[in-house]
Amino acid sequence: MSGRRAPTLTAALAGAGLLTWASTAYAQFTFLSQNSLHLGWGQKNYDYLRELFANFDVILVQELMPKYATINDPANPNKAKNAKNVYVPLQSEALGPRIYRERYGFFVSDAVEIDGKPNQQVVQHPNNLKVRFSRPPAGILVRKNSNAPWTWLVNYHAIYGRHIGLRRGEAEAMAEVYTYFLGQRDSQGNTHNRVLMCGDWNLPATDQAYGPLLNVVNRIEPDEPSSLTPAGLPSSAYDHCAWNNNNLAVNLGLCRPDNAGCSSTQTSFPTFRQTVSDHLGITGVIQ
Repeated sequence: MSGRRAPTLTAALAGAGLLTWASTAYAQFTFLSQNSLHLGWGQKNYDYLRELFANFDVILVQELMPKYATINDPANPNKAKNAKNVYVPLQSEALGPRIYRERYGFFVSDAVEIDGKPNQQVVQHPNNLKVRFSRPPAGILVRKNSNAPWTWLVNYHAIYGRHIGLRRGEAEAMAEVYTYFLGQRDSQGNTHNRVLMCGDWNLPATDQAYGPLLNVVNRIEPDEPSSLTPAGLPSSAYDHCAWNNNNLAVNLGLCRPDNAGCSSTQTSFPTFRQTVSDHLGITGVIQ
């Protein structure tokens, strides 16, 4: 199975030294899905992000801005020093309307194997459905070690648009996205039924638009307020993961900035909103 990495693209995190962090081992592997609010625009609390990301084996990032993506330089002096594990940065192509483009980012610990040839490890949905996505989902196929099963981690940031019908159209089409990744073959020609789709859906998990998706998955969680108002107050329940627990077991919840179990560096909700993101992340353990 082709799984080790060659030089890849880095992103805004590279210049801030966020490509190398210590990682904590769990039963199989841990993940974080984080809408990063235009990561690469303006000033960000990179120290907080470094501490936050260090707790997970795989990080899925939405709103990674392509303007700040550069070719990885192994001699980059800004990389974190004395870290136990290296996080390999992968990213999708630039997506969205011409006037606003972003990428899906994946940061994968050295402890995790990625399937696929170098620079071809991110699988982009072809966006060939009747409903065309503003930012078609992208995924990577990973496992913690050679004895573990492979899992698709799919990154998604829904359109917001001028009316809710646009968001609902994409949510309905996510059933076909799930089926697409079920049918994708790995570097050895095999398919895998462990598919976890996470991100910012811009709809609560109880919305009627998830009807088609619930025909192929049986979990859409969490359903708690995850977007933040300008004052840092939890607002809409927009951030979820979708999966079928007959195929894989996932324990997850929201990643709160004031919770030491999520990050060793704690901060207040208002400070997090002002310096990091307008969304809480989703943290989980995949068995």
